[in-house]
Amino acid sequence: MDFARERGPDGRPLERYRAVLPAYEVPTEAEAYEMEYYFEVADAAQRRLAGRGDSFQPLIFQVAPRAVRAGAAADPSSRPWYKSPWLWVGVGAVAIGATAGIVALTSGEERGRVPITIRVEPPPHEPAPPVPTVAARPWRVRP
Repeated sequence: MDFARERGPDGRPLERYRAVLPAYEVPTEAEAYEMEYYFEVADAAQRRLAGRGDSFQPLIFQVAPRAVRAGAAADPSSRPWYKSPWLWVGVGAVAIGATAGIVALTSGEERGRVPITIRVEPPPHEPAPPVPTVAARPWRVRP
């Protein structure tokens, strides 16, 4: 939205504001309808300083219905080809089929297998009991 503050002939600002709402922002319907709105001016702490209307009592303006060309509603060929729902059903089917094909081709028989190596080692040996030793005496040869 664009906002403009109007000025009087003496250059002082008037208490009138103008907001421009682009037509592409307002949805068009076959029937006329009312659009509710309100304006607020808030400070940095989000406290309301001024405004017109609020969410409980909004301001209202009337949106005119869209103009229907003579014979346009009865002629389905006036719709562009890319807006046909059957085109997008076909595009979706091709995309799903292509995805399923790629998944099927890239996954082989190795799918879900993880190589695991199991090593069995014997338990550690306990040390052998000590061998009794006999204290040796030096031999003496007698003459």
